[in-house]
Amino acid sequence: MALVGVVLGVVAIAVSIASAWFAREQVRLVRRQTGRDFGATVVAEPMNVSRGSNHYLYELRVTNAGPAVARDVSVDLVEWADERNGLGYIVDHQDVAPALQRGEQRDVILRLPTDAARFENRSVAYEIGADYYDDNGLRNERLALAFDDSLILLPPA
Repeated sequence: MALVGVVLGVVAIAVSIASAWFAREQVRLVRRQTGRDFGATVVAEPMNVSRGSNHYLYELRVTNAGPAVARDVSVDLVEWADERNGLGYIVDHQDVAPALQRGEQRDVILRLPTDAARFENRSVAYEIGADYYDDNGLRNERLALAFDDSLILLPPA
């Protein structure tokens, strides 16, 4: 009888350990999923770069890669120049959408006036960036750089 009690005790301890491990894994999985669900990822894809009579036109497709909703999404074309002491100047600003659901896309056009473009000046760079809110708060994302009629996408940080 004592042997049966010992065997039942060992089985009970094994079941308790397995149950605790399973519960810990479930909590870890929920935390990982919850952390991801709060963040939106806004991506800008260059569709076309053209030159109009008065402007360079940068056509972008802005997508929320998810998983959270991106709110108050906007994109900016910013000029960075040495003479501005490290401060950027917003050349063009476009509101994309009040809310972008996961997977939703919008097309926008940013305009750079041809008389303001200084592509030959190596002390000047043009940057396309996005501002949006998600459940984690305001995020400022650098999306691409524009040089000499082309967009150069930055690698992920």
